[in-house]
Amino acid sequence: MTLSAYTCIQLALIVLWNTSHAPKTSATIASASLNLVSAVSLILLSHFEHSKTIKPSDIINIYLFASLLLDITRVRTQWLLPNREDSIASILTLSVVLKVLILGLEATEKRKYLISTYRNYSRESTSGIFNHLFFWWLNPLFLTGSGKVLSFEDLYAIDEALGSESVARSLQETWDGCILPLVYSFNLLLTNSRLEENREFSILLACKSLQATTPFLQQAINYVSSPDTQRNINTSYGLVAAYGLVYISVAAGTDWKGCDGMLPTQNI
Repeated sequence: MTLSAYTCIQLALIVLWNTSHAPKTSATIASASLNLVSAVSLILLSHFEHSKTIKPSDIINIYLFASLLLDITRVRTQWLLPNREDSIASILTLSVVLKVLILGLEATEKRKYLISTYRNYSRESTSGIFNHLFFWWLNPLFLTGSGKVLSFEDLYAIDEALGSESVARSLQETWDGCILPLVYSFNLLLTNSRLEENREFSILLACKSLQATTPFLQQAINYVSSPDTQRNINTSYGLVAAYGLVYISVAAGTDWKGCDGMLPTQNI
């Protein structure tokens, strides 16, 4: 329903751009037409994603989030134009509001709507890209742990792909299909293990390097504590951006399983 309303708004924008005398460029009509095509495609893609997958669509969420940032800038510019058409600016604003609503709906987990066969999947498997990025899927576990001592039954099931049966079956199939002699097969297995260790070591090294920058936070605190006359607004923005990049990178590295020991929960 929301996607249909969003599509109708895109169609209305095409009509308004063609009939109004609002300032526009040679690409305005083409851009509005592409927005209509993307809205129709979004309806089809959303239908197939919700009927074929157990988690929110990464493609849809990334597209909506990225385009929403651009649309917000566009709406702001449209309202600031001296000879604007209020009708177009209002419709664009409504389009942004609907896109925010669509993003919220598309990012919502659908575990409670899954059939019984899939409801026992791990919470990580049914979480979307934003849940993975910010580890929101762990919040229910944290809430449970804040009220009592966690037991084995309270922990989430692991991803099926990481289960011992799945891994053993995959390894056995690969081993049975190997045509090399036993010695060469063993050497190949060792080589692949070393490559995996090197990948993990590279990620761990990057995370530890980022972690080593955290003592410099004291300098940032001293800077913030200094008198206003000694501060520079650009330097302040730079400090915020730098530490945002550091901690987001550390969190992403932890999610990639390369930063063992960087979070307290990994040492339990």
